[in-house]
Formats: sequence, structure tokens, C-alpha cells
Amino acid sequence: MNAPQSVVPADATAGLGRRAGARRDRPVLVIRPPDSLWARMPDHLRRLPEYGDLLYTLSLHRINVRYRQTVLGVLWAVLQPVLMMLIFTVVFSMLARMPSDGVPYALFAYTALLPWTFFASSVTNATTSLVSHTQLITKVYFPREILPLTYVIVGFFDFAIGLVVLGALMTWFDVPFTLQILHLLPLLLLLGAWLLAVALFLSAAQVRWRDIGVAMPV
Repeated sequence: MNAPQSVVPADATAGLGRRAGARRDRPVLVIRPPDSLWARMPDHLRRLPEYGDLLYTLSLHRINVRYRQTVLGVLWAVLQPVLMMLIFTVVFSMLARMPSDGVPYALFAYTALLPWTFFASSVTNATTSLVSHTQLITKVYFPREILPLTYVIVGFFDFAIGLVVLGALMTWFDVPFTLQILHLLPLLLLLGAWLLAVALFLSAAQVRWRDIGVAMPV
């Protein structure tokens, strides 16, 4: 006995053929990553202002977490360069008798240590920013550059407090404020641009080579 055969209407067969042909004729969109990082950079920079609230919130959170449970609070932003200034003054001025071109050596050392502390702390913290926030990155979309940028902002917060101390030291040592202080603005812009570039590069490299984060304190 022959098994019953299903009969497919001609209209249905024609419809299937048309849909199959339409799928074959439909253009295929292939999404590939750009060949160069520089190709993505303008697009990422344009998106950053859209996430200004997130940048502000994360930066404020980092500052609060950093000093929340400490006894001295934001004074730690001043103590680190001040203590290093005292050590440099004792070793290089009192013991080694190193010249400072007529400037009090404590002021001379603090002026150099302040931007270096800003650079070192920001780069060290920003390097591990992507790796330490893997769960956040994989769950929510936002420009990844925001994470290292927040650590740079926290470092600048400490640097701004240090500038106030620098002004107090200049007053204490009777060093006058001249128009040369206006050179500080372009120097800060150059330092910030260089610092941000290094932080972005090292944070991305840390994702692939974890040795970078281990070597940063060295």
C-alpha cells in the first residue's frame, strides 16, 4: 500500500521560490573592525560628550572611595609630594649640597615632584582600569576610554590641591608671582594630553599583556 503523498499548492511553491530568490539577492552586510585604531578615534571622541554624566559620576565615585575611610582624607593628596620633598631636601640639599639656582631647595623639589606625582599615580591607576572593571564592560556599553580617563581626572584633582600648596610655599619662601605663571596653562595642557595618551595605550595593552600592570609600580 502506497503512503499518502502531500500535495503542495503551486502558489505556495512559487512563494517559496520568490522568498529564496529575494534572500539570495539581498545584499550582505559584513561588519569588520577597522584596520587601524586611528580610524575609530574620531568616532570615539565624538561620543565622549554624550557620556559626560557617566564620566562625572565615575570620577566623583573614585574620589569618594579613595578618601572615604581614611583619617586624613584629601590631605593624602598633599602628604605624598610633601614627604618626598622633605626627603629630597635632606638628602640632596643638606647632605649632597646640590645647587638649586638660588631657589629654596624645598620649593625647587616640590615644583618638580608635583607633576611627576600626578603623572605616576594617574598612569599606574589607569593602566589596570579596563582589567579591573571587566564585569562592567561586558554588561553595559559605554566608551571604554571613560574608565582610564576617570583615573586621570582623580589624579588631576590631587594635582590641583598640590598647586594650592605650591602657592603657599611660594608665599612662605617669599618667591614673587610673575607673569611667567601664565606658562602653566599650556604646560598643563601638554602634560594632560601626554598623560591621557599613555594611560589609554597602557590600559589597552594591559588587557593583552598583564605584565604591564605588575611592572607599573617599578
